[in-house]
Amino acid sequence: MHPYHREKAGKLSAGIWLIGIGLLLASRSFWPGILFLAGATALIGAYFDPERRGSARAGIVLILLGLWSIMRFSVPFLLVAIGVGMILSAISAVAPARKPYVDQTLD
Repeated sequence: MHPYHREKAGKLSAGIWLIGIGLLLASRSFWPGILFLAGATALIGAYFDPERRGSARAGIVLILLGLWSIMRFSVPFLLVAIGVGMILSAISAVAPARKPYVDQTLD
């Protein structure tokens, strides 16, 4: 990763944490706000660092856990979230590389 992008990602993550902690302290509601905050920083890190693309999935899971707790741990919401996640992962999956076509005819 280019040092500029690493520095930019670090500044964005620090800014998000400072704003988030400030909002959590002002609202006096730490749960599930901390899940949204951790999820957002994981998504920012994954966006700017191609080597950490797996942290995007962790960020999405943290945000979904936060939403699930807001919904008072509703089982139907959990099932819908898991189904949406499965559909999105199937759509975004990279197809395996195909072998190149080789012309085996003799001229």
